[in-house]
Amino acid sequence: LGREEQFKLGQRMLLNYPQIFNRTPDYCLNISATTAIRTQESMKSFLVGLKYNANKSTCIKPIFTAAVTDVSLRFFDLSPDYKRYETHLKSIDIKQLENLVLYHELNKDLLYRFFTKIFINKYLKHSRNISKNFIEDIYKYSLVIPSLSKEIKRIGFTVEDLNFRKFFTCDELAKLFLIHSAKDFLTKGPSINVLGLQIRIAVPLLVDFIKTTDAFILSETKMIKANLRFAHSETLSPFATLIQIEQAYNSVKNIQHYSPYTTWLPSQIIPMSANIAWILYKDIYHPLYLVKILLNEKVVHLHGLTTVVQHSYYNWLDVRQYFIHKLDLLHVHLNHDMHNYLKIEINEEYQHEHFH
Repeated sequence: LGREEQFKLGQRMLLNYPQIFNRTPDYCLNISATTAIRTQESMKSFLVGLKYNANKSTCIKPIFTAAVTDVSLRFFDLSPDYKRYETHLKSIDIKQLENLVLYHELNKDLLYRFFTKIFINKYLKHSRNISKNFIEDIYKYSLVIPSLSKEIKRIGFTVEDLNFRKFFTCDELAKLFLIHSAKDFLTKGPSINVLGLQIRIAVPLLVDFIKTTDAFILSETKMIKANLRFAHSETLSPFATLIQIEQAYNSVKNIQHYSPYTTWLPSQIIPMSANIAWILYKDIYHPLYLVKILLNEKVVHLHGLTTVVQHSYYNWLDVRQYFIHKLDLLHVHLNHDMHNYLKIEINEEYQHEHFH
């Protein structure tokens, strides 16, 4: 399903924005991706879809940027203290939620559906993490199975044959969904602080977006017509909050107030094949650029910024100033050393945030 979704994304991009590809320079796409196999496969499937309905006048020749772009796409692995921050936040706040929904008791009840009492007492009784991880893994399998329908059918089974959800009641599924979503909310979403470390790590990507947009506008040849980036939910989610997309900008003062249905909806922010796009528009008789911002191919608004045309388009200069002001608040400029920012400066801010 992942390959199919990326293929269709590529098809729709050409269908919805043919003007981007209506000339034939040698190269007009700049493409970057992390080195992870799944992002490389996503990139390939997207390009196949993009080329599917192309004609001779369509420019779809890409320039591939080397893996050094991981500083802007895989920043969550490059900040030494982020993992410590992630673990600390989970251990404290998730426990609050787990206590609220009696998660330990739920986990214990579920284990008895899979194992005998003798097995549990012998192998699992003294290892809460093993038993807890087992139940969480079963739940995660239940989320993945629907996306593997073709693969499942190919080996002679149906999705229903591998329906792990049938092991749980509706109430249990709701509690597991709450805990699972809350972990994402805390570690790569708005959490209890929309400018926490889990969001600030996305600064390199915002800087990259601004600089590539500036480069296009200032270029006389306009050879590079699109910058395409393929990464992870851990990349997209904090970026969505950092640029203040309204749906991704709701934090809570206490994790017990979090709801995956009203506060921050993972199905809307980071579904499979999640994507964010900045689309530039310009009248040939007017010097100013407008920009439309999309989340998962739907128009979104930025918290605190007013649109200028039909509630969908922003003046690019307003958007740019909006983001520059945000970077100023974080003591970052466009020529900042992003490696240094991730490895040292952001960690100093974390120490201040955590201990004071």
